[in-house]
This record gives sequence, structure tokens and C-alpha cells, in this order.
Amino acid sequence: MSRPVAFSAYITHFTSHLGIDQIIRYDGVLTNEGNAYNPLTGVFTCPKDGLYLLAFFTATVNDGFSWVKLVVDGITVSNAVSNGVRVGNDDQGGNVALIRLTAGQSVWTATFFKPDIELDSTSDFRHVTFSSVCLSD
Repeated sequence: MSRPVAFSAYITHFTSHLGIDQIIRYDGVLTNEGNAYNPLTGVFTCPKDGLYLLAFFTATVNDGFSWVKLVVDGITVSNAVSNGVRVGNDDQGGNVALIRLTAGQSVWTATFFKPDIELDSTSDFRHVTFSSVCLSD
């Protein structure tokens, strides 16, 4: 019987001043079945071939903004944007992708397009998340 592969992680603290193409590290881990997600690097290393559902969400507060991309082996798969517009506004954006991955491929999220990105997330308010589950072998 095949071991399940799934993870769900979030950022435990407000983060700001992220540069372009900076990998996002989700340091709070809810689930890490198969131990394929590394919270120190922010990278999921696919342990087995299969169809994977990947989801990520980003959030900003006040007039902050974030531009986040989902990346597989250096290739952008999808993007999400969050823009608080003005003081007193919160905003959240996200995306989901179904992707066939092979063992050894690396998946992560990173900032893109603009410098000085901020991510509004805490251990109590888990707005910035990254999750995946293998749906089939």
C-alpha cells in the first residue's frame, strides 16, 4: 500500500520587504504526511509520481501588496495577487492547480513582479498558506 502524501502549511508572522523571486517559507505546519514539505526552505519535493492538487493563498493589510507565483522546477505554473489598496483594507488572493508531478520534482511559491512584498499572516490568523495532496499514483 502506498503512503499518503499531503501537506498544509502557513506563515506564523507578518513578513515584509520581500524581494522579487524570493521563495516563501511557510514555517507553521498543520500536516506533512510523507515528510515531503520542508518548512526551513519552503520547498515541497515530490516523493512519488502522481496527480497533485496544489493550493496557495496570499494576504495583505492596509495599502500593502503581494504578488505570488506557484513554481515547479523553476517554471511558473500560476499566480495570485493581493492588494490592500488603502489603510483599513485587508485583501486575500490565491490559486489552485492540478498538476501531474514525477518523483524528485520541486514545488514552491515565490514573490514576483514587484519588490517590497508583504505577507499578512500570523499563528492565529493563518491567511498565507500553501497546501498539496497527491490524488492518485
